[in-house]
Amino acid sequence: MLGELDGLKGSESFATYGFGGGGPHFAWQERLIEERSRAGRGVATIGFGLLQALASEYLQSRGQETKATRHFRKEFLDTIEGR
Repeated sequence: MLGELDGLKGSESFATYGFGGGGPHFAWQERLIEERSRAGRGVATIGFGLLQALASEYLQSRGQETKATRHFRKEFLDTIEGR
């Protein structure tokens, strides 16, 4: 899902619609929420939460890299890689 987020964050449609209902990226966020709820507890849930935080930061920054996006990306990757 990170690869998908990377692909959509810089698009014009993301800048216009974000994850809003009816927009082209709404389904991505819905899938993330569904996967997070299915993950139960533990590392997977933490990872999905960090990915959701990263997506929110990209929404705020209109897809630009910031100190916050770099932080959440690192935390996400460290979590899923078991560091």
